[in-house]
Amino acid sequence: RLTISGESKRSDNYNKGSYVVQERSRGKFLRTLQIPQAIKVNVHVKMENGVLTACFSKAGPDHQPQRIAIA
Repeated sequence: RLTISGESKRSDNYNKGSYVVQERSRGKFLRTLQIPQAIKVNVHVKMENGVLTACFSKAGPDHQPQRIAIA
């Protein structure tokens, strides 16, 4: 199982004539995906242009769960 969690924060400010508009939005998310049981410990993960890509290699039945931090 692969669980991805994060937090989104956004703030927009712009002038509209004689007043200023400020919009703020934030939220947390959590997604869990089922992946095949036979993967290796070396998992390659990257974030590019807002897209998270995770690459897994196949492994034998004696693998252990692993936590990976994405910066």
